Amino acid sequence: MLSQKAREPRPSRVPGATMLRSTLPAAIAVLVVLSFLRWLGEDLGLYSTIVGIVLMTAMAIGVIGALLWTFARRLDRDDAARRAVDAQLTHSSRPPHAYRGAF
Repeated sequence: MLSQKAREPRPSRVPGATMLRSTLPAAIAVLVVLSFLRWLGEDLGLYSTIVGIVLMTAMAIGVIGALLWTFARRLDRDDAARRAVDAQLTHSSRPPHAYRGAF
């Protein structure tokens, strides 16, 4: 039997997991909306099933591609900020031998 602690979800804070948590719900929502619009257009007789499939596929590729690009840019920006802070900490730190006798 798993302990209570092992059963609790632990969200990962690594960039890839963060991006997945942001992208997946948006991608699912996009596909649901596009599927509904495809069905609606076919039901109203605006286009055939084949044209609806082609339109939905093209729009899904475009919108999901734009979502991934947006989240990747955000990930890059956050990583650049993290690297800048790491560099500042590295340059501002005293060498370990400077702490001898300080305590």
